[in-house]
Amino acid sequence: DIIKLLKNNRLDEAGKVLFENNHERTPEVTKEIYCFTCFKRPVHIVIYIILGIVALWNIVAAFWFWDFTFTPIAYAFLFLLIQFIIYQRSVSVAIARDREQYGPEPLRVNTVVTEEGIQCTYGENKANTIALSNIKKVYKTKNLIMLLTKARLLLVYDKNKFTVGTTDEFLQYLRSKG
Repeated sequence: DIIKLLKNNRLDEAGKVLFENNHERTPEVTKEIYCFTCFKRPVHIVIYIILGIVALWNIVAAFWFWDFTFTPIAYAFLFLLIQFIIYQRSVSVAIARDREQYGPEPLRVNTVVTEEGIQCTYGENKANTIALSNIKKVYKTKNLIMLLTKARLLLVYDKNKFTVGTTDEFLQYLRSKG
């Protein structure tokens, strides 16, 4: 009877479950995570803009017969090439790591949010509860919500896989917590 009560009321040892997200860490999810971290973080966008302005200035200067150097354009392409190599390598390593540690099937991730904090279960391994005060930043991509902690741990939620609560409610809850 207690087990049924726990399941029906969505209670666990940490308290009432406010949000729950169940997803698989597939290669597609891994690619979306690293696409954001390698190309779309705000710092990268600023670098792209600066490199683009310098390259554009160089091209305009060439048309006006000013002193033209290929170096700034090469830096822009080199930066993008390095970012692409880092992206490809990071995705390959992350997928290989998951397969080595958890087996050939995609890793099942269950994340539960209570008033006490966030608890993730990776496959059969349950992690410690992370206090909401340790959340440093929240990022959104097309399909994911990513929380970055002070210790640089990345907690990932699939926007379409909430079993308790919704994406909008979760984002509103995070805003209310600061």
